[in-house]
Amino acid sequence: RIQSVRVVQGPIQRRLGLATVHADTAGGSGATAQDRDLAEAWALAADLTTRAHQARTTTPQP
Repeated sequence: RIQSVRVVQGPIQRRLGLATVHADTAGGSGATAQDRDLAEAWALAADLTTRAHQARTTTPQP
């Protein structure tokens, strides 16, 4: 399950208009999409956040 999603930019990425998207999971492995176009990175982060929220609200809770 995704716990958090974040978009980060280092100084070189900032100059090139790139960013990295991190999706942190409860298990600790997570996923990273490196060096994405900045607009694409923000769109991906928004999509992952929406999907994670939908998964939490549609999954039956014990």
